Amino acid sequence: QRLTLRALRMLLLVAVPTLMGMALVATPLVQITYGRGAFDAAAASLTAMLVICYVPSLLTEVVRLVIVTLFFANARPGPAICYGLLRVICLTAAYALSWESYGAIGMVVSLSIVDLIGASFLMTMAHKMLDLRFASLSSFLVRLGLATGLALLFAWLGLSGAELILE
Repeated sequence: QRLTLRALRMLLLVAVPTLMGMALVATPLVQITYGRGAFDAAAASLTAMLVICYVPSLLTEVVRLVIVTLFFANARPGPAICYGLLRVICLTAAYALSWESYGAIGMVVSLSIVDLIGASFLMTMAHKMLDLRFASLSSFLVRLGLATGLALLFAWLGLSGAELILE
């Protein structure tokens, strides 16, 4: 239990700031990567929005990988398989309902919502079946979120100041 929570903390320590930074620089990142004639301004803007909307799903992927691996390591693959099947069914239904009205943004938001709900399901099952306690993880996530948010705020302010100087 201690090693699992430590591994989860270490993965989140890398993933949270990286993904938050990716969300912060999504627009310039997409413009540099695809804006050389392959995408027009509207397509680059939509792609940057999709990158930002996909961040919660990527964060839940970190948690999912650790917990699913733990279920298989303890010879209890049932919850992991159940989660995978439910995820496919829910995503298929969510995509069918959201594509007509919201397009790609609706699909990515649906994915993030299904993944957030699924991660809480997996964490509940890990708590009940494997006696894994996530209480210490919540205070870590709050501190990490605050530190990452402050660092990103200062980075954004620095980028904004640099843009003003260059103009």
